[in-house]
Amino acid sequence: MAHAVSPYPSDACVYSDIAIDYIGIAVANSTTEATVERRTRTAAVSYNELLVLQALSLGRQYGLEIMSLTELSAGTVYPILRRFEGNGYVESSREDEGEARAAGRPARRLYVITPSGVMVLAEAREELLARHRALGLEPGEA
Repeated sequence: MAHAVSPYPSDACVYSDIAIDYIGIAVANSTTEATVERRTRTAAVSYNELLVLQALSLGRQYGLEIMSLTELSAGTVYPILRRFEGNGYVESSREDEGEARAAGRPARRLYVITPSGVMVLAEAREELLARHRALGLEPGEA
């Protein structure tokens, strides 16, 4: 059984040319950095959106896997994924029809977080941690 996703940073998150170590952010490509920084300055995400981004930071996921990791319903996850695709935080691709047919099911959509999504996730995590610190809570405390 899959474990629920925590929005708190535990290890470094890596996406192709971007590495986030939660002490600092390193971006290999300065053009990407400028684009990502411009997009994320005003990015505000809900707690559920944060959970979806966190699940995607673990690697490529199908919608059902995201639902399992986040313990969110389809009616919550899929609208978030569509919105994130429109914002450029997530990209998706459709599974090969032949492969799906051989498995006896419809083709699934595979989702992956983009460099912009990684930056939004890092920003949202920091915001969540700052809010918890302001309340005198440590990560993981309720």
